[in-house]
Amino acid sequence: MQAALILHNPQSVNEVFLKSLRDCVLGLSDDHLLKKWFLDLANKRSLKEAKDPIWLNIDQVSPLLFKESITKNDRALISQLLSVLDEQPPYLDYVLLRILAYAKIGNWSRSEKIILDFIEMDPLERIKQTPWRGDNSLLATRNLSSQIMDELSNYLDQKIILDSLFMLIQDFYSDPQLIEKASSLQDLSRSDFVEKLQLKYNFFQAPGFATWVSAHYLTKEKKDLFLSLMLQAKDLRYPWVLLGTLPESPVVRELLAKKMSSLKNESPQVFFHIISSEEMLGVISRLDGSLLKNIKNTKRQFYSSQWSAQVKDYWAMANLIEMGLVNEEFLRSLTKL
Repeated sequence: MQAALILHNPQSVNEVFLKSLRDCVLGLSDDHLLKKWFLDLANKRSLKEAKDPIWLNIDQVSPLLFKESITKNDRALISQLLSVLDEQPPYLDYVLLRILAYAKIGNWSRSEKIILDFIEMDPLERIKQTPWRGDNSLLATRNLSSQIMDELSNYLDQKIILDSLFMLIQDFYSDPQLIEKASSLQDLSRSDFVEKLQLKYNFFQAPGFATWVSAHYLTKEKKDLFLSLMLQAKDLRYPWVLLGTLPESPVVRELLAKKMSSLKNESPQVFFHIISSEEMLGVISRLDGSLLKNIKNTKRQFYSSQWSAQVKDYWAMANLIEMGLVNEEFLRSLTKL
């Protein structure tokens, strides 16, 4: 329960519930871990400046991004904001701001490059680079994101690139407001978009993302053929595309099972995700049962070492919690996030 409370984002919780929870927690003994966490969090917030530098830049400049035309001074302020945002982790709200800011000052190619780099990023790497945050800039930008997406649809000519960004938001983010907005702005229907990404030029603009879309949204016959060719290739270039729905075709599952040995060495996080799947266990045990030997201990050791090396590795945290490996040391580390 304590892990769930600590990991849950309090910004999405009912305020009455939070107050009741606070009153219950304050009644605990002073050395209780959960009470210490609440008090530490309160102290951090009271010591934090009301407005951090990023927030001040965004608060000052964001209205300029929605003006019909900008002045020379406006351009200077937008460039100043970009000098700050370009150094920040790839949070979605920061990325959207960067895309629009570059578009506003007329640098279309840079906006498109940011989109392509963002959609092409390995999602596990994105999780590692964007830990949970509760800073003031998040409060300032979260409500801007939908408005920014609206504005972007008027600025970029290459709709296939924008549709890729909107599809990424729908597939990889959980904010219902942003998902609904992205869906409403998508220019092509999903089926037309998937077919467009099969065109050579579009596919190779962001091949990892195009592979993800193809592996999930092609019609059955085309999907089975695509996955078969992908798994028969010498190297599995984008193993993260297998983090979603596993192949339904028995033939394709066998091809995947034959790749598991190389996945174990080249992409262990994807390996442990797939090998834990009920749908794949029978296929793997039949084709290469040795991969299942001591698998629980191996998986535990892997994610424990990942978490020890980087305590903000949320993928490792989720797997440790799923395996029930939550002890006092683990909980204490969460209080420091």
